[in-house]
Amino acid sequence: MQQRIRRQVIILLFGDVVSFVGALLIALTLRRGALPSEAIFAEHLAPFFALTILWVGVFFISGLYDRYTALVRQNIPD
Repeated sequence: MQQRIRRQVIILLFGDVVSFVGALLIALTLRRGALPSEAIFAEHLAPFFALTILWVGVFFISGLYDRYTALVRQNIPD
């Protein structure tokens, strides 16, 4: 059971990191008007990775990687 939960957290974490890297690629493409070169992408990847680690930390603290989030636990009025 613990392995299944751990695997789900890893999948969520991987999906978030891939989404953040995709967002970086989209932002650089929109800014430059064309796909960025590998050098430009690598130049922006290091600082962006630091922000990604920060955001993932915020997500963990907020409980977004828990099996049930606080939003699901509370009753939402209709």
